[in-house]
Amino acid sequence: MQPLVSVHDAHATCVVLHGWDHAPRDWRFVARWLARERTELYCPDLRAVAARQDSPGGSPDRSAGMVDVIVEQLGETCPRTPVHLVGHSAGTALAAALSSRLPQVISVTLVDPVPRVLGLTRSDGTANRRWVGIDDERAKWALRSLRSVTVPVSIVRGEGSSLCPADFVDEMRLNFERIETLVFQILRCGHSPNIVAPAKLADVIQLHIDGTSRRTA
Repeated sequence: MQPLVSVHDAHATCVVLHGWDHAPRDWRFVARWLARERTELYCPDLRAVAARQDSPGGSPDRSAGMVDVIVEQLGETCPRTPVHLVGHSAGTALAAALSSRLPQVISVTLVDPVPRVLGLTRSDGTANRRWVGIDDERAKWALRSLRSVTVPVSIVRGEGSSLCPADFVDEMRLNFERIETLVFQILRCGHSPNIVAPAKLADVIQLHIDGTSRRTA
């Protein structure tokens, strides 16, 4: 696996799990901004990873198999380098699962997480509606992955995102109540800040990387 932008004497390694219908090229501008801070960004092609799976789409076995492939790829690319994971949209569940599989992961950033992707939905009642687990095996796998995260987390939401409700971010924080969790909102932006506001998103990611790196140095 090659970085999107090569960085001489990189100070940090960032790995992005991109969203559905996205590709590594959609993170090239974020990679350029991070490169200015000597952070090198890798982004596995999740479509290619999914194509290697025999399990049916939407199954927990398929998701777990994709995590296995990425673990293998990163083990070859950065076996001992501290890794900062970033998951966007559908990639957030994979990032959460990956964080417990790779010992070199020291932080996770979840960009505009989608409730259903992470195994949560609103309860049926019209009053006092709350977020509850989805009764589906893939959803249960995602929720277990989310609750397995033990490293510092940052959650980034686009101000105008309809896929990541503001109250869902509050629910997310409850899942991480025992670990440090930061929340950021990017103004004038929707579900894909990596495309609409790459410089602002890079700043937020770098802020989390710098804070976590200082604590683990």
